[in-house]
Amino acid sequence: MFDTLDEEGFILNAAYIEDYAGKHLQNNIMISPKGISYLHENSTIQKVKKSIKGISDIVGNINPL
Repeated sequence: MFDTLDEEGFILNAAYIEDYAGKHLQNNIMISPKGISYLHENSTIQKVKKSIKGISDIVGNINPL
């Protein structure tokens, strides 16, 4: 997962180091501007989906006269 985030440019520092004992997560991982933008856009999309779902629930329960 961290490899993909790094390859896509969503994080700035190397996510982990690898040695003879395996991979170890770094404690200084930083999110990049591209990563911040993605999170912002993604959370906005989620809010829109919830709003649309709420509206469709309300409108769907209204019967025409």
